[in-house]
Amino acid sequence: MAEDLEELFLDVAGDSLEKVWVDYDNTDRSLGTGGARFASSAVAGKAVSRFSGVVIEGKAIHISVEACSPQAGLSVTRVVSAGKRGRVPW
Repeated sequence: MAEDLEELFLDVAGDSLEKVWVDYDNTDRSLGTGGARFASSAVAGKAVSRFSGVVIEGKAIHISVEACSPQAGLSVTRVVSAGKRGRVPW
């Protein structure tokens, strides 16, 4: 769930966390991916450093910066599970 991702990133990002989401297929099942938008690329980098490769509920998550807009002060970070069938606990 997006709330779980939000809880994960709030510790690192605080007020810099602008949005989190989970990707779903057309049957409303999680694809095992999601993302977060941060107010700065520096905070996104902290999230990547802190959480990429971390195991949550038996599944490693991989985080990467997917897009960065220095002019807008935004950074979008993609979260991908390496778990069974790509599913994550959220």
